[in-house]
Amino acid sequence: MFLYLQAAIDKIKAAEYNKSMKLIYDKQKLYEILKEFHSITNIRISFLEDHESPVIGVPWDNSGLCMLKQKEDPAFYQRCKTCDREASRLAATGNDVYIYECHYCLTEAIQPVKVNGRPLGYFLLGQILTDREKFIRQNRPNEKELALLDELAFCSPDTLRSYAKILSWLAQYTILNNDIRLCHKESFETINAYIREHYAEALTVDFLCSRFHYSRSALFALFKEECRQGIMEYINSVRLEKSKELLNEWKIVEVSRMVGISDSNYFSRIFKKKYGISPEHYKQKFLVKEAP
Repeated sequence: MFLYLQAAIDKIKAAEYNKSMKLIYDKQKLYEILKEFHSITNIRISFLEDHESPVIGVPWDNSGLCMLKQKEDPAFYQRCKTCDREASRLAATGNDVYIYECHYCLTEAIQPVKVNGRPLGYFLLGQILTDREKFIRQNRPNEKELALLDELAFCSPDTLRSYAKILSWLAQYTILNNDIRLCHKESFETINAYIREHYAEALTVDFLCSRFHYSRSALFALFKEECRQGIMEYINSVRLEKSKELLNEWKIVEVSRMVGISDSNYFSRIFKKKYGISPEHYKQKFLVKEAP
């Protein structure tokens, strides 16, 4: 019983630790490393925080063939996401490169980057053709797809295993060189204080992610947990709250600009949506002093 309780306590502590940490990476150094790898192998390589959060890709876009199929068939795209999610899950259970064949008969390799047993991200080699005959036999591509197939990187299984070994060394190097590391996350209170001080500026999700070292998915999850709102919805609520104080002294178009919303028509729409009354009627009903 004691061991069971201790294991449960350790699991809770680990979860709390993970929540308090953020991932830091040197994006320029990672890009240079990935660019050199791609120039040698001609294989697309990317670094991801999780299966849905790519940080860098060389080249950035997926292969033309995969992009075509995903655009033409939403179900195909969902199968890709499911395949990526399962590959990330399986790769996270070990330390070595996980090589697998996706649902479209293309080969990929994923290498977890870990510190103290915790995956911080993944290097991914993607859309590699290792068996052309099998691909054609199972997918029956049309002429357009065959032309795009010829653009895919091709390598033998033995060569791919060699690349995978280099990928493993690459993961170790980025940790030892501090190109990827963990540090404590800024709290919601810190981010909230920044938003309330800088609401009049052009705040974006990408800017906040960069400043406070959050991935988009992690920042969205934080705001959902703390205030039950999306990030931009919360920022706009802060702006609207401040605008009520300013409407007594300034014109609506000026207030809109002062709280960081460049489009006064948009400002009026979201003001009415939040408070059930337009800014014009709010001034008339609740404020004594008219705008100059």
